Amino acid sequence: MKIPLFLFCCMQLLLFSCNQELFIDELSPSVNGSSVQSDGSTMCIDLGTGDSSINSVYTDEGTLYGDIYDLEGHLLSGDKPLCSEGLVRMVSRHPMVDFVLERNRTDELLLTVKENPGGVAFPLFIVVGNQYEARTINLSLEPSEPYRLDSISYVLYSYGVRDSLSFANGDETVVVCNSHSSQSLQSLIYPFRNASAWVKFTALGREPLDLLGTDRPLVHIPVPSDFWLVLSDGTYALSSEYIPVAISGQLKSVSEKVTVPPLQSMTIKTKCWYEEKSIDCTLYVTHPRTGRKRQINAVCERLDPVDYTLYYEAIPE
Repeated sequence: MKIPLFLFCCMQLLLFSCNQELFIDELSPSVNGSSVQSDGSTMCIDLGTGDSSINSVYTDEGTLYGDIYDLEGHLLSGDKPLCSEGLVRMVSRHPMVDFVLERNRTDELLLTVKENPGGVAFPLFIVVGNQYEARTINLSLEPSEPYRLDSISYVLYSYGVRDSLSFANGDETVVVCNSHSSQSLQSLIYPFRNASAWVKFTALGREPLDLLGTDRPLVHIPVPSDFWLVLSDGTYALSSEYIPVAISGQLKSVSEKVTVPPLQSMTIKTKCWYEEKSIDCTLYVTHPRTGRKRQINAVCERLDPVDYTLYYEAIPE
């Protein structure tokens, strides 16, 4: 049975009008698995269709937050997860990576990465989708230049102290042999001979020390002097991990006389006890390319050997 041409055309028109939502462009981002330079240049991502929204923006650490503006610059939401259905400008609030994701056309995204000074690539995932499908755009934000340290200031006359801290450094074992003598043997033990002080820096608040990159600058550090702290003559790496610092010759010369009975040998173990000082400090840094200045509030944590305990153990013959 043949269907009249007029009737066939009417049926096609009816079918299209009832199911026109099925005839949409495929969501196919033009960029995926790409590296993005963190130098202020802009990457354009063609979405392949205007029928989509930004569902989420995240990294390995989790969802990214930021400020969302309309295209006229009016703040729509502050410090919220980065997502939107409309034309917006989204500014990241990540403490390390400064980027802007802008959508001024429904079918494209503009990504501008201003800085990533941490010294390693930063994974960025942008999920775009509609009611039918979703696509994840995988990007890698390349490292930019680290910040430069302009100066560091310490609060030397007000700091926290914690006493009698056991720290696995400086402990040593000495064996004194007197098993073949009928006389007592006296031996000098130098409990701080192998001890060091230890120093590290810990950032407080939002701005991390990683802004300075992996090659940390050398700085003067607080050192004890009588009843207060002064700055060291030498410089040390501004490290987030404890690094050893030489102690004074006067402390290394501290000794204790030990008497070993006749016809005995003895093991003498030394355990050092440390005092922990927490000195507040502020780092003033500048990005060499953008000139942006930031302030890192931190604490310099210093461990100093202040006491010791000797443990005696006779060696059986």
